[in-house]
Amino acid sequence: MCFFYEKKNKHSLINIGSGKDMTILNYVKFILKKLNLNIKINFIKSKPDGVYKKLLDIKRAKKYGWIAKTSLNEGFDITYKSFLKKINEKYNCCYWWCRFCWYKSN
Repeated sequence: MCFFYEKKNKHSLINIGSGKDMTILNYVKFILKKLNLNIKINFIKSKPDGVYKKLLDIKRAKKYGWIAKTSLNEGFDITYKSFLKKINEKYNCCYWWCRFCWYKSN
């Protein structure tokens, strides 16, 4: 993280993020929408004590002047495009789930 490298920093770990909270369910819905998937989400009702939310404490990062510049939407798009590019390079196919390409490479 170049941002913190040049700062006089006495901390070995600094959480970074947007500081915005979303439920795991909302993340799932976000991903399904971005990938244009129509999948029913089933919950295991016998195990209801899973993590519902995950929010990093970014107070320390903010103290050093950190401000998130990439939205979740933009970050997802960048990451997914990079993923598809790497899959295309590895399997010579644009669909990572394509069985033909997967079998061909193994």
